[in-house]
Amino acid sequence: MDGLVLGSGSISNETKKKIQCLHDEIKVRNIPRVLILTKADILCAKVAEDIRNIFRSTKIQMAVKRASEMFGIPESNIHPVKNYEGDIDIDPIINIPLLLALRQILHFASDFLYDDSEDSD
Repeated sequence: MDGLVLGSGSISNETKKKIQCLHDEIKVRNIPRVLILTKADILCAKVAEDIRNIFRSTKIQMAVKRASEMFGIPESNIHPVKNYEGDIDIDPIINIPLLLALRQILHFASDFLYDDSEDSD
């Protein structure tokens, strides 16, 4: 989810309906949900200055809270990240939030597949 769209609250009703349909189907299938909140650096100037502020920023926290309410996903499953747009060099500090999100996604996928294989036995 684009952090700018979520931060401005400018999601159309049609998009909200599509998201709700997707959310309902995912819930029925018991698929774990994780949301990547992109463009956190554009949403908050403090994060743009220093990516280490990503977990301290009130604007980011509000966007995470709004996403949690909108999608019914726990705040701990919403990961704000900075996009690599126009960056040439890889920065390990920028990678940390991305890698934290990836690690949680992989844990959820592993748990889901393990649980699914137990159900089919």
